[in-house]
Amino acid sequence: MTTMTSTSYRGVRYRESQTRKHGSKPDRYFFIRYKTDGKSKEEGAGWASEGMTSQKASQLRARITENIRLGRRPQSLAEMREMMREAREQAAIEERRAANAATTMNEFWEKHYLPSSTLHKTPQTMKTESGYYAKWIRPVLGDSALSDLTPP
Repeated sequence: MTTMTSTSYRGVRYRESQTRKHGSKPDRYFFIRYKTDGKSKEEGAGWASEGMTSQKASQLRARITENIRLGRRPQSLAEMREMMREAREQAAIEERRAANAATTMNEFWEKHYLPSSTLHKTPQTMKTESGYYAKWIRPVLGDSALSDLTPP
């Protein structure tokens, strides 16, 4: 059984790994303890080898207990991690949206339309569409950004 060791910081404990090493010493996994809704809660904060210290764990605990006291989010490490994951996903969506907004009609035709069309259209249909694109669409809209192309 693994024993928990208290630190000098309130509500912060750690356990030493039997298998993981951090340098020449056993790696430590830090936990924080706090109360929410009248119940004690303990959550894992992270490994020392990944940068967690008892001081950082104490700061996390202080932020969470302050949020609980003021009724703000996040009120747990799990909620904090979920909010961070959602923020990363939203940033990735915005980045893709910005990249798509800068895509020109020519880039869309070459990178997206043609490769997907060849899978389910006959060669004759592809030849006809490519001719229409080359004669009518490319000269007028080829260098326009897709974000600028809106219906009248």
